[in-house]
Formats: sequence, structure tokens, C-alpha cells
Amino acid sequence: MAFILNLTVAFGVFIATCNAACHFDRLQLKNPFQVPTGCWYEDELHPFFTRWISDHCEECVCGKRGMECCDHNTIAVGFNPKICESIFIKENCTFKVVRRKNPEVSCPFKTEKRNSDSTDSSDSRDSRDSKDRHDRKDSSDNRDSKDRHDRKDSNDSRDSKDRHDRKDSNDSRDSKDRHDRKDSNDSRDSKDRHDRKDSSDTRDSKDRHDRKDSSGY
Repeated sequence: MAFILNLTVAFGVFIATCNAACHFDRLQLKNPFQVPTGCWYEDELHPFFTRWISDHCEECVCGKRGMECCDHNTIAVGFNPKICESIFIKENCTFKVVRRKNPEVSCPFKTEKRNSDSTDSSDSRDSRDSKDRHDRKDSSDNRDSKDRHDRKDSNDSRDSKDRHDRKDSNDSRDSKDRHDRKDSNDSRDSKDRHDRKDSSDTRDSKDRHDRKDSSGY
């Protein structure tokens, strides 16, 4: 009898300390044409962001992505483990703490969450999804801003190049016009000098010829 009792105590302690497995079920849509308002668990609707303890001693929480349930992770504390030990009663998801040497005698205790500071993974996933969407939006905004800035720089650079090219073209055309006018003036001056020289030579030759003819007579 003592052996069976000790085995029961050990098994209860094992369940209380080790059985904390979790599973995640995606959101079920009973009506695809209706906006979901919560999670269905054993034909019962639990609103989003609520917690409950199931008939199977699972602690469940409902999030926008679905429902996560973990084996009840409450533990018994506030007793002397050298004198007393805890027993988890799965039928009603509770504990009892008894003396090691005399299991018929109860020990005072209290219960608390094994991971009281942990954040629900379903809520964490929702938060992570929200952060991802926010990061993607920021990335898209930054990319759009960079594209606009690059396009502006490209337009400014192109406008500056066009103005520079037009200025160079105008300067080149003006320089060519001045050179053409100078060449034209030089050519006209040279022609005038040549014409005056020819005219002078012709006049001198005619005068000499006239004087020669006059002397002959």
C-alpha cells in the first residue's frame, strides 16, 4: 500500500513539474462570409484576447491568428520541500500538498504561474506580425522617398547638363560668328587693298604710256 501511495505521489509531482506542452491551432472560420470574432474550442466561442482553462487542464488563449493551448502550468509553492511535497490532481486541475512522511497530513501552500513573466506566444505572434507590417511600410516609404530623391537629382542633373550644353553651343556659335565676321572683314579688306593696288598700278601704267606717246610726237 505504501509503495502504491509513493508511486502516486511521484507521478503527481512529475505531472505538475513536467507536463507543460503547448499546441497552436489556426483560426477556424465557421462561416466564411462572417468576420471572425474569436476562437472556437469544443463548440464554444471564446472572444479574441481571452484566456480560459479547458476541461483537460489546458490554459488557452485566443489571438487573431488562432488559439494556443498549453498544459496547465500552475505550480504549488510556499511550502518546505524537505518536509512536504505537491500532488497535481488532473481531474480538477488542482494541487494538494502533503507531508512526505505522512501523506495523510496536508501542508499549507499557494499556487502561482510557472512562467508568470512570459508573454503569450499567440499575442507575441500578433505583435510580431504588426511590427513586420510596420517595418515593411517604413521600408516602402523609405524606398519611395529615395526614388523621388533620385529622380529629382537625375532631373536636376539633366537640366544642369542641358543648360551647360546650350551655353557651350551658344558660346561656340558666337565664337564661330565672330570668326566668320573677322574672316569676312579680312577678306574684304584684302580685296579692297588689292583692288586699290590694281587701280593704282593701272593708272600709273596709263600715265606712263600717255607720257611716252606725248614725247614721241
